[in-house]
Amino acid sequence: MLTLAAVGGFFVPIVFGHVVPHTSFNTGRRFLAVVSFVFALVGLLGRNPARESVRRIPAAPGLEAVNDAINQSRREHR
Repeated sequence: MLTLAAVGGFFVPIVFGHVVPHTSFNTGRRFLAVVSFVFALVGLLGRNPARESVRRIPAAPGLEAVNDAINQSRREHR
């Protein structure tokens, strides 16, 4: 979303400034409406990859014993 906001906040006013002198202010406002609608659709219909990328990777063999030893050592030093 930040990328969409950065592109929209930088390029859209520049293009609006080029559209208005060559056509009219009403055409510029229509341009802004269409661009806003397109960016809104991209943002709302965009796929969220978080569900697919979150996977449980099994720990390496013996790693659980190391973690248990670390946790036990921490409990002893409290």
